Formats: sequence, structure tokens, C-alpha cells
Amino acid sequence: MMDRDLERPNPDYERIESDLLRRTRQLEILCRAIHQLNLALEIPVVMGSLVASAMELVEAGAGTYGLINQDKMFFSEYRENGTIRSINLVFARGVGVPGRVMETREYYISNAPANDPHVLPYLYEEFGFYNIINIPIFNRRGELVGCFELHNKADSLPFDSNDVTVLQSLAASAAVALENAQILKEREEALEALRKSEELYKTLARNFPNGTVALFDRELTYTIAEGTELASIGLSKKSLEGKTLWEIFPPKFCEIAEPMYQAALDGKETVSEIFFANRIYLLHTLPVKNESVEVVSGMVMMQNITERKQAEKERQQLISLLENSSDYIALASLDGKIIFLNDAGQRLVGINNIEEAKRTVVFDFLMKEDICDYMERVLPAIIRNGRWEGEYRFRNFQNNKPIIVHKNAFRIADAKTGKPIAIATISRDITERKRAEQEIIKLNEELEKRVMERTSQLEVANKELEAFSYSVSHDLRAPLRSIDGFSQALLERYADKLDEKGKHYLQRVRAGSQRMAELIDDLLTLSRVTRSEMHRTQVDLSALAKSICQELQETQPQRQVEWQIAEGLVAQADARLLRVVMENLLNNAWKFTSKGIRSHIEFGCELQPDGQMAYFVRDSGAGFDMAYADKLFGAFQRLHNTAEFPGTGIGLATVQRIVHRHGGRVWAIAAVDRGATFYFTL
Repeated sequence: MMDRDLERPNPDYERIESDLLRRTRQLEILCRAIHQLNLALEIPVVMGSLVASAMELVEAGAGTYGLINQDKMFFSEYRENGTIRSINLVFARGVGVPGRVMETREYYISNAPANDPHVLPYLYEEFGFYNIINIPIFNRRGELVGCFELHNKADSLPFDSNDVTVLQSLAASAAVALENAQILKEREEALEALRKSEELYKTLARNFPNGTVALFDRELTYTIAEGTELASIGLSKKSLEGKTLWEIFPPKFCEIAEPMYQAALDGKETVSEIFFANRIYLLHTLPVKNESVEVVSGMVMMQNITERKQAEKERQQLISLLENSSDYIALASLDGKIIFLNDAGQRLVGINNIEEAKRTVVFDFLMKEDICDYMERVLPAIIRNGRWEGEYRFRNFQNNKPIIVHKNAFRIADAKTGKPIAIATISRDITERKRAEQEIIKLNEELEKRVMERTSQLEVANKELEAFSYSVSHDLRAPLRSIDGFSQALLERYADKLDEKGKHYLQRVRAGSQRMAELIDDLLTLSRVTRSEMHRTQVDLSALAKSICQELQETQPQRQVEWQIAEGLVAQADARLLRVVMENLLNNAWKFTSKGIRSHIEFGCELQPDGQMAYFVRDSGAGFDMAYADKLFGAFQRLHNTAEFPGTGIGLATVQRIVHRHGGRVWAIAAVDRGATFYFTL
């Protein structure tokens, strides 16, 4: 019976034996993996070897690894069925399984990933796994540096605590290898940096801009000298090397430089500006140390900064100009950040200082309702055309009220590349001007209203004047004609019954009625001149003057008058009204020269001191006393006796009104018995 029990299979024994064989195999794989990890010298090789060994240890179907960078886990490759494909996955703390591991710093197992809240659904669908395990990797300081993750692609045995134990052992070995690889990487980078720095030093020494670089020993003897500035100050590499500071440079230079050289040999770095050879140089001395940090020599860099100092001076002058300008001046980067805002600009918008201004963007300076317009109209114009100018509104930061400005914005480009680098704005506050303009518009509207009212009143007055003129023309003339007519009838029919005194009285009645009729005609003419509509055309004044003179000569052909009329005189005026002017002036000249035996009448033009052309009628007649010149152009004003020179005193008043309607002026110059000259402009 006992023999039969021994022959029967023991399940526990078989399980233990299977586990033992699996553990033995895992140990062999682990040893081999640790050996491979220790041989790896590059981080990607370490991590790739880690994942491959981990997959073999727990018989996983796929695996990947992640490395920490700036508090995020980055995954770059995925291994499956002997192939490696690139991936690009990034996990933040708390996101997905890697994010959970970053947060808890513990391994993570999920044997039911389809329902696991930490397994991201899109990754589950993409990679298609049944089980997942993620093991964190810590360096010797306990810092999380990465992780590796394994996936089972078949419905096989789930991951368990035994898998965690062996994988953590592998992770510990990988951490050491990873740290060694990191150290090696840093060393290689340092060596490369050293190589580049040595090459850089040589290049710097040979091509030091606008200057020279030299090494000197404790006797202040130059051992190495290079630089583009040597030739410009009459030196060379050959003339400098092997010579001391005092053998090369003048005493005044050496008195400044020697303490700086000694400071460098004492381990101190010094910088100073020095004037030499009509140039300004920046003298920079510093110690040169060996690996034991011992000072072995000194280095001096002497750079010509004359142009830079001049540029700095000009820059300071420009800044002073900008700061003291009464206009708003600002500079903004292409993304809208304020770089500079002068004092006037700060005061205009209510900003306290430049630091506060630099915390703002362009949109902060605009009224909220204007931002869209700026984006759609102004900014594209600046980008497209290089500038934009016009009226715009700024916002006061203190009370949020609009400020109306005349804005000139333009693009600033890099001097070398021509690419836009900033936008400058120069603006002037025109709020008060715009307010004044609005007031003027309002006043103009009120004035137009008043003008319309006055025009309406004038129209009524003109209608009344027309009615009066009609009354004068018809109602007053009829009685005057009756008086004149009946007086003439009495003289003709009853002449034999009237004595000489009666006849004289009737003749005076007739003369008075005729003069009254003339006055009425002249008044009506003056009224029509004021009210009639003007039609400007080109008028030939010379031809008009000749026509009037001919008519006057025909009235008294026996008179000897010398007419002098300038040729080619034309003007833009109302032809009918201008004829009235010429008739009155020439009639006066004809009338007031009637007492002379031989008279002279001239029509021409003269250029006035103000540059305006004035027409004139000049005669050699009776003239007048200039003391009474102010009465000339008043209605019914006469300077001569009616018996001597007949007239109503309306003619010159009519002339003045016509000239004024043409936007001109009229005046006269005369002397008693020496003639008169009447000028007028149009």
C-alpha cells in the first residue's frame, strides 16, 4: 500500500520543483543581465538591455522604459516580439500608470487593465495587453530617475509578488549602470566642452574683436599675444612676445596697467577703461590657473570700445530725448509686451513707473471696444505697410476714460537681417483739441441756425424793400411827372401872363422835380446792386473801358480829352455790375475834367505792395482834399458844389457796394486841382 502511494504523483512537489526551476532560470538571467548592464556605457543601451532582460525574466510579451526629465516621464521605444518601434509618450505626475508610479514611488501591477482607472484606455487599445507591471528606478540618492513597464500579450499567468522581487533586483542593478552611464556621459560632455573651450580660446585670441589677448608671466613679460587690434596701434605678435609691459607701452599706460596685471597674478580679476593711442580701450585682466587652482600666469584682454562708447553716448542722448519728449513714446515686442514707455507716456495713461508699464501689453492701453478694430485694421497695416498713422483712443489706467491721440506706429527691423523685431509708437494727446473741435462744430451749427434765421429775416426785408422800390418806382414818379409836366405847361401856355419871377419859380419847380427823379433812379440802382444775383464770367475790362469812353466822347465831341487805356486787362467778375463800376468811375473822370481845356483820363492796373493787382481810373481834373476822403463812398456825400459839378452823390456808394460784393476794396488818392486816382480790386 505504501509503495503504491510513493508511485502516485505529488502535486505540491511538482509545483515546488517548477517554481525552483523558474527561480533558478531567473537567477541565471538576472546574473547575465547584471553583467550586460555593467558593460553598457550609454543610457539608451542600459535601458534597452534592462527591458530585454526584464521581459525574459518574467516571460512578458512586450516592454518599454521611461526616463524622468523636468518632472515628466518620457517613453521613446516599445519592444515586442523581437522588434523595437519608436513611440513618443509623455506622462505627468498622476497621469496613467507611469504618473501613478511617479506619485507613489511604488511599483504598480494590474492584472485586469481593462477596468483599471490608472490604465489609459487609448494605450490599452493601442498596445493590447492582458497584464501590466511598472517598476520604478531609483539612484543612490533615492531620487526617481525612471521606470520600466512590461506587458503580457497572452492570457498567461498574471504578474505576482515574486515577479516584483526579481524585477526590483534588476532595477537596482540598472540604477547603478544608469548612474555610471550618466557619469560617463557627463565626462564625455565635459571633455567635449573642454576641447571646444580650448579651440574657442585659440579662436578668441586670434580674432578678438577690436582688441588683443595676451598672456604674461610674473615678470610681466608677454608670452602669447594675438588679436586684430595689434596692427592698428603699431604692434605685432612678434614685437610683443618676449617683451615686458614697460618695454612696450608708454609710462602713463603702464602706471594704470601694472596694478591690474599684479592683481591678476594675485588671483583677482579687474576691469578698467583706459585711453591710449587716441582710442578708448576696455582693459580686462584675470588669473590663469592650473588643475590645482594655482595661478600660473595672467591674461589681459584689451578691446577697442571707442565706437561702443560713442554709441552709448548717442544712446543716452536718444534716451534723454525720448524721456524729455512731451509726446507719448513706447516700444513693444512683436508679441505685444511693452519694452519701453517714456515719462510723458506714463503720465498720459496714468501708469506710475516703467516697471509697471513692462507688466502690460499693447491691448491694456486700448479701450475694450477698440481691441477688435486694432487687431483687424491697425496691426495688419503696421505689419503690411511698416507703419500706421491716424487718430485713436488710449485708455487711462486710473479712471478707464478714453484719451484721444494722434498715433504714429511703425515697425522696427533688425539692422542686419531686416526682420521685424519691435513696434514703436509716438502719440500726441489731442483730447482737448478734439473737444474744442466739437465745440466749434456745435458753435458752427448754432451759427448756421442763426444765419438761416437772419437769412429768413433778410428775405422778408428784401421783399419789403422790393415792395418799397416798386412803390418808389411807380407811386412817387407819377406825382413828380405831373409836377414837371404841369409846370412846363404853365410856362408854355401862360408865359405872357407870368412875370419873370413867376417863370423863375416854375423853372425851379421843374429842376427840383427832375433832380428828385434822378435821386430816385440812383437809389433804385443802388438797391438793385445790393440785391441782384452775381454771375461771374471773364470780363474784358479794356474793351469795356473803351466802349464807355467812346460813348462819353460822343456826348461832347468838341471836348479835347486824351484817353489812355491799358490793353489786355481781364477779370473774373459779374459783367453787368462791373459795367456799373466802370461807368461811374469814368463818368466822374469825364465830369471832373470838364473845366480843363485839355484833359487826360487813364485806365490801367498796378501791382500793390501786398502782391494784389489793383485797377485804377486816373484823371487830371478838379481832384479833392484828402482830409475828406472818408466821405467819398457814403450815399449822398459830395465834395463839390452841385452847380459846379452836377450829381446825386450815389455813384461812388454804388461802386463801393459792387466792389465789396466781389470781395475787393476801393480807395482814392487825390489833390485839389491836381486830379484824382480811384483804385479797386476784385
